[in-house]
Amino acid sequence: MNIPLFLRFLVLTAAFPHFLQAASPAPAPIEMRMGLGPLGSSLGYSLRGKDVNHYRTLLEIMGPLGDEATLRLLREAEDADRWSWGLLISGAVLGVVTALAIEPTPVLGWEPLDRAATGAAFAQFLVLPGTLFRFDAEGRKFNAVQRYNSLVRKEKLSSLDLGPRLMAGRGRWSLGLEGRF
Repeated sequence: MNIPLFLRFLVLTAAFPHFLQAASPAPAPIEMRMGLGPLGSSLGYSLRGKDVNHYRTLLEIMGPLGDEATLRLLREAEDADRWSWGLLISGAVLGVVTALAIEPTPVLGWEPLDRAATGAAFAQFLVLPGTLFRFDAEGRKFNAVQRYNSLVRKEKLSSLDLGPRLMAGRGRWSLGLEGRF
C-alpha cells in the first residue's frame, strides 16, 4: 500500500507534535554592560547578543525558572519605574506651569531667568522623588538579573534586601528599615 507523502507527514505531526516544535535552548546567563546614556551612566542587559532591557522581555526570560523572588524583584522594579516616570513628567509639567503662571521673585534681575529658576524650584518637589524611585527601580532590576544568573549558573544564593518601612506603635509613627534574606 502506497501512502502519499503528505498524508504520512500529517499522521506523524498529529501523533508526535513535539517534533515540529523547536527545541528551547537551555537558560543562559544575562550579560550586563555599562554605558553612558543621555542622563548619565546606564546599565544594559543582553542575552545571546540581543538586548533585553524591557521588563516584559525580562519576565519572559526569567519566568520559566519559576523563582518567585526573582519575579517579585522584577515586578517591583517595573512598578517603581512607572512611578518614577509619572513623578518626573509631573514635575516637569509643574515646573513649566509654575514658570508661566506665577510672578517670579526678582532674584537674578532678568524675568525669563527668574521664571525658569522659580519653575525649577517647584519642579524639584516631584522630580527628586521621581529620581529616587528611578534609582530603586534600576537597583531591583539589577538584583533580579543577578539572582536569575545565580540560578542559571547553579550558584548558592544569598542576599540581603533592605527597604524603608513605616511603623506605628504606642501613639507614634516612625520610619525604619525592613530586611529580607
